[in-house]
Amino acid sequence: MQSLDKRSLEIFKSLVEIYVDQGGPVGSKTLSEHLETILSPATIRNIMVDLEEAGLLYSPHTSAGRIPTVKGLRFFIDGLLEQKELTPQERAQFEQYATKRNKNLDDIITDTSHILADLSHCASIVIAPKAENVRIKHIEFLHLSDNKGLVVMVSNEGTIENRIISLPEGITPNQLHSASRFINSYLIDNTLEESMEIIQKALTKERHQLDELSAFLIQQGLAFGLKGDDDGSLLIHGQSQLLKNIQTIEELEQIKNLFSTLERKETASKLIQSSLDAEGIKIFIGSEHELFKKSGYSLVVSPYKNLEQKIVGLIGVIGPIHMNYRRIIPMVNYSAKLISKLLHM
Repeated sequence: MQSLDKRSLEIFKSLVEIYVDQGGPVGSKTLSEHLETILSPATIRNIMVDLEEAGLLYSPHTSAGRIPTVKGLRFFIDGLLEQKELTPQERAQFEQYATKRNKNLDDIITDTSHILADLSHCASIVIAPKAENVRIKHIEFLHLSDNKGLVVMVSNEGTIENRIISLPEGITPNQLHSASRFINSYLIDNTLEESMEIIQKALTKERHQLDELSAFLIQQGLAFGLKGDDDGSLLIHGQSQLLKNIQTIEELEQIKNLFSTLERKETASKLIQSSLDAEGIKIFIGSEHELFKKSGYSLVVSPYKNLEQKIVGLIGVIGPIHMNYRRIIPMVNYSAKLISKLLHM
């Protein structure tokens, strides 16, 4: 794309800013009222034609003004966007959860994503890769009833996962304690897969030290820990935010199709694979990502990392293609950095 002169850049930048604020086509008269440079509507219209020919704008209806294309929005975000700083009140809303030590990381991520949805007026999204590389810090078996037990797994990243399992008849609290102690002696910084392999070998050599029920419990507990969504997990909060400004049946169908797509098992995998190489904010505008090409929506997402600077999840916002990127990008970035900070504590 050939470079734009100063006047064309000013008109284009102003048009996109009005578009993301109002969500509809922008006409020459409206632009003339917002520009710092005094230009006639006729001059503005001529420049808009040039911008349309460059593939940056298009007119959805005859004489309805222009809106930016996906190419135009990408050009704006990559080169012209001036991000807005979070207000002290917004920062305080996010950070209030950082001081609540009685909450586990899963709760903090959930609370952060709820705040992100509320402040952005969009839907928030949390994407977690499959747990195959999660390193386990501690595992505990707890007695719930005669035939039910609870497996509590704590990862090095601070996440806590609870699984209810069936207990063999007659198992005692002492057997639960023995099974927990046996597993934890082999866990130290191993993944579930690594732990399973090591413990299986240990069971073969040391089965005489454990009774049959404890051995069964160990194997069942690990098996439950290894079960899960092979494609990773995807959680969405604030879907109702996307329904607030819907005005047409077509828009309602788009959002229904989007929700349907996001509920599919393979969606998390596709988003994870698209985003895991991101060092910071990653933005998919409408048709740039196959999941959003028919929906008219965009995704702004950022990774959060553990102490080893490895990505352990992503948090972001799904919103209309005309979302306020200037305001939302800093919110997503701040959310991810806050969660990463908590992982380092």
